[in-house]
Order: sequence, then C-alpha cells, then structure tokens
Amino acid sequence: MTLVQADEPTDAELVRQALEDRAAFAALYRRYLTPVYRYFYARTGDVQQAEDLTAQTFIAVLEGLSLYRERGTFAGWLFTIAARRLADHFRRRRPTVALTDVADLPAPDLLPEALAERAEQMARLAQV
Repeated sequence: MTLVQADEPTDAELVRQALEDRAAFAALYRRYLTPVYRYFYARTGDVQQAEDLTAQTFIAVLEGLSLYRERGTFAGWLFTIAARRLADHFRRRRPTVALTDVADLPAPDLLPEALAERAEQMARLAQV
C-alpha cells in the first residue's frame, strides 16, 4: 500500500519531521485518514464506531511516534495499532444475555417438578 506520489515526502521523512514538530504529523494524518477509517468501517459497519476508533488510533500513533522504528513500513505499524484498537473494541463489547432469556432455556434431564421449581426460583431471582 503506497500512498506516496513522486513529489511527496516519504512516510519516514514525515515521521522525522513530526518528531521535531508535532504540526508535521498532519501530513501523515491526511495520508492515512481515509484508509484507516475504511478499515474500521468495513469491520464494524457503523459510522460512529469507525470514527471513534479512527480517532483513538491516530491519538495512539501520535503519542507513540517516538517509539516508531523503521524496521518495517509506517503503514504496517499504523495498521498494527489499528488492529489492536479494533480487538479492544470487540473485547469490550462482549455479548450479554438477559436473565429472562436464561430462564426460558430448558435444563437437560430435569423432571417436570424440578423444572417448575427452577422456574419459580428464576422468577424470584428476576424480582430481586
């Protein structure tokens, strides 16, 4: 993925400039904003979540810019951070099951009397 045209500075040059002058980070931001947003939107399907994750990613990139080493590409480093943000996002959104949904599930191998007692216990629990 090369987003650099012949007359534009390379990512490495922009990183060096941004380390000296934070305002120079804007060029990296403009270069990668759309690809990072599309990455998140394609995986979440939600505009707001994609925007939030994009913002979080660029904040993390800016804060960690001094840790960047030219062992790979800047884009690879950036998208590694984006992938971690996405994983954190989905980890926080673990599915929850309503108590009423659990109460309706039949218990395996229970006699009708035990099922009735379980239903009463779940009803009392739901009231609490």
